[in-house]
Amino acid sequence: MNLWVSMEDEGARTSDENAFNRSLAPLTTHLAALERLIQRSNRIRRLDLKIKARILLDANVPVFSFIFGIPPREVLEECRAKSIVTIGTATTPEEGAALQEAGVDAIVASGFEAGGHRGSFLRAAEDSLTGTLSLVPQIVDNVDVPVIAAGGIGDVRGVVAALALGAEGVQNGNGIPGVRGVRRQPPSERPGFSLYKPA
Repeated sequence: MNLWVSMEDEGARTSDENAFNRSLAPLTTHLAALERLIQRSNRIRRLDLKIKARILLDANVPVFSFIFGIPPREVLEECRAKSIVTIGTATTPEEGAALQEAGVDAIVASGFEAGGHRGSFLRAAEDSLTGTLSLVPQIVDNVDVPVIAAGGIGDVRGVVAALALGAEGVQNGNGIPGVRGVRRQPPSERPGFSLYKPA
């Protein structure tokens, strides 16, 4: 399960209904074509991270990953007590160090090519624009936990490059042609940790 640690930024705190409608306007035609309902901003319910984390902890999920920050210390401690693998996302070496200091089990090195948003939390997004293949070795060289590469990896060559740079896995939301699924490592190596392996 993956949660956003922070759903708020400066824009969210100053945004209003008109700004929400302006940002949604370019998508209205597409949403209508798909017969989707458009949620109004005042109907969006934001649950506190601690409430969401409590649901995951009570469900005893095997892996809890997160982005846009670090969950409260007590959440991570309970994850450790329940043997829930924790995976944080870093967009800079400093964020990687902060995640290791918090005691996560693995770190996703998220280059600027990853996803449609920047998961930065120690600097502004525009100050956290390192590419994946540059970011991976910077984080690997400064942490003692497994690093997972994310961003711009769309084929076997990218997987091989990420592994050569020290990543122990690759995160990709669309699947990678020529890569055969996920291999679970034996418990003696790293319980619950998965890797993409070239075919």
